[in-house]
Amino acid sequence: MAWVLSPLQGDDAILAAQVIDHAVKAIETWLTEGIELAMSRHNLNLADPPKPKNPVTETSRAGEQDA
Repeated sequence: MAWVLSPLQGDDAILAAQVIDHAVKAIETWLTEGIELAMSRHNLNLADPPKPKNPVTETSRAGEQDA
């Protein structure tokens, strides 16, 4: 069994903060919107790079005018 005897440092501290923030959001969703939505919205692998929320596509650029 491993024991943490000192505060996390560097990348470990960053990852721990990200995991805690994500867990809080998942719990809030579970309590307010139900377990099914919480699982589908928050189950992810933090090692995977985040996906862009609004990717730019060729169709969305078609209506843009040159500046």
